[in-house]
Amino acid sequence: MHEWIETVIESLKNILVLDPVPQSMRDYTRISDYDLRVNCENISSVMRHMCEDKGKKKQLLDVIRDLPENEVTDMEFIETKIGDVIFALKEKYMNSTELVDARKLSDGTLRCIAMIVAALVSAPGSVLIMEEIDNGIHSGRIEKLADNLFRIAQERKVDMIVTTHNAMLMNRYKKEQLIGVSVVYREKERGTSKFVSFVDLDNFSGILASGGLGNAMMDNRLISEIKQDTKERDYSWLGVEE
Repeated sequence: MHEWIETVIESLKNILVLDPVPQSMRDYTRISDYDLRVNCENISSVMRHMCEDKGKKKQLLDVIRDLPENEVTDMEFIETKIGDVIFALKEKYMNSTELVDARKLSDGTLRCIAMIVAALVSAPGSVLIMEEIDNGIHSGRIEKLADNLFRIAQERKVDMIVTTHNAMLMNRYKKEQLIGVSVVYREKERGTSKFVSFVDLDNFSGILASGGLGNAMMDNRLISEIKQDTKERDYSWLGVEE
């Protein structure tokens, strides 16, 4: 029994439910405090520690540069004599550059960075949970962010669970991602939340053919399909294993 308890405890340690709070991320943190917290308030020290690995620093910079907005040329860390640190992005404007620290970055930029860092520092085999992935993030950025997050998670063998109400983002799911998509709805009889695999819906192929998952959510076709009985389906066309 003791061994089972230890196994459960170790498994729970590898689950991070991320809830970045931008306001909490705009401050100096202790350099030695580099275990990422749920609200990401110690993001600067986590990033400093992570960027000691040049490969991970390059990965982080590549993703930040891939997000449309200002041109980022580098990342620096401003340290105090008492052992505190804050991160800063070196941004290029026409022929000049400016060092912009975390206090001056937008909420959306901080949330993007927090999610990317979480994916890069999570241990292989761990679970990273992020609710409303698009919350506070410009629509022009969210698709690039999602693509990079899913890529990093796959490369690092991190299980990533995300929720969203963003129809545009849901319409962009690739076929190899569909088998991992679940629809969450409130059961009318008991008021409890239910999870249904999208590919278990009888007409899921018709939904995709007529505009995509996001469109079906917007016009309530998903709810209509959920109320129907499900049956065994052949998923071989997805090209992935169940």
